[in-house]
Amino acid sequence: MLILAALAGQHHLVVNVSDARAMFSLTGEAGALRDVLAKITPADIAGLPLGEMRRTRLQQVAAALWFETQTEARVICFRSVARYVFDLMAVSAHPSGAVDYH
Repeated sequence: MLILAALAGQHHLVVNVSDARAMFSLTGEAGALRDVLAKITPADIAGLPLGEMRRTRLQQVAAALWFETQTEARVICFRSVARYVFDLMAVSAHPSGAVDYH
């Protein structure tokens, strides 16, 4: 309601589209968590500071991600591709694919 009040009297369109997105909360060891994401995105995961959001892609789909802490990250994508993103991250996180880079 604050947005509507602030824009009162002005031409505007305010729509809640939060249901159009899915958010994943990832936890893990600091280096391993960055490795999992680095394998599936062209973004510079090693240089991504805590709290900075990066819009990128995860393989073939648009996404945004950020690190809350060294051991906790968030990933947002369109709800229509959430299953694909979940499966992609699950495969990337499989122990047999560990790269121990970060």
